Amino acid sequence: MKEIKRNFARILRKDQTKAEKIIWELLRNRKFMDLKFRRQHVIEGFVLDFYCHELRLGLEIDGSVHLKKKEYDALRQNIIEKVFFCLNVG
Repeated sequence: MKEIKRNFARILRKDQTKAEKIIWELLRNRKFMDLKFRRQHVIEGFVLDFYCHELRLGLEIDGSVHLKKKEYDALRQNIIEKVFFCLNVG
């Protein structure tokens, strides 16, 4: 399953939305506050648009595709937030 998600993330990196391209240009190569961001990074089986490991910060660019998936997005966010909370506490 992990390999499937990694392959999906690779496909998403090649087929970025216009908004993702703009944001990536601002974040890549430590351009933003000297922080390292990854794009289309897999966390707990979900692909985040951008992720900074140093801050344990995930960024999502919600375009029109997310309008159709509100319930899924809410569930996904809940799971990811629980994982980050557990990582920060333990």
